[in-house]
Amino acid sequence: MLCLQNGIESEKNAGERVKHVYCAVVRMTCSMVQPGHASFHAQGRVVLGVHPKGTDDAVAKIVAALRESGFDAAASKSIVDDKWLKLAVNSQSVFHALIDPRDQDENEFFDLKVAILEETGRVYKAAKIKARSADGKDPSIEEMMAEIKRPRARRNEHGVKLHNSVWQDFYLKRAHIEAESIHGPVIALGKAHGVATPYHDASLAIARRCHAAKAGPESLRLSEVLREIAKRTA
Repeated sequence: MLCLQNGIESEKNAGERVKHVYCAVVRMTCSMVQPGHASFHAQGRVVLGVHPKGTDDAVAKIVAALRESGFDAAASKSIVDDKWLKLAVNSQSVFHALIDPRDQDENEFFDLKVAILEETGRVYKAAKIKARSADGKDPSIEEMMAEIKRPRARRNEHGVKLHNSVWQDFYLKRAHIEAESIHGPVIALGKAHGVATPYHDASLAIARRCHAAKAGPESLRLSEVLREIAKRTA
């Protein structure tokens, strides 16, 4: 079985039912237009491996097929490390999905993204998790933070805007939200290792509240999110 889902639990659950489990980390921003149809700018990057560690002939064949189809594909000898790194990327998703786009050029918005990445890194360090790229092509947590802090011009959006999967959860009114599988594992690790996780706690609480209220995406102002976090960091 090959799992291509975000989060870190799918492979563990699959391993309870089948003997051979393969894992893939997909780095490709796209939006589901309707079932079976997606919108994307370009074919992205896929990293594959045997779960939890190693590669084999099947991995090599899938990587070759993906490359032939135009993807940037690579094999990983420790795919769990790649999965944890992708989870750190996704930790920012609730902010992008629920905060009004008018606020997403503000310095405080970028500070939020850096803060949750810093928090994720502290949890990983305490848990001795090596969140890293198989071949160095995907940025580390430190590199992601440096990129966010880099001075930039204000955005000028053109064409079809792509939305992350958390955004789509709220737009499509799905019964379950991916935020649970993004923030839940980090919060649990934080509790197990004595590391406070106010940014993950706030992100998950906000997502749950908006989901219960059937709120749509981009329905919160930045100030509301900042107040929620301030309560948890006081």
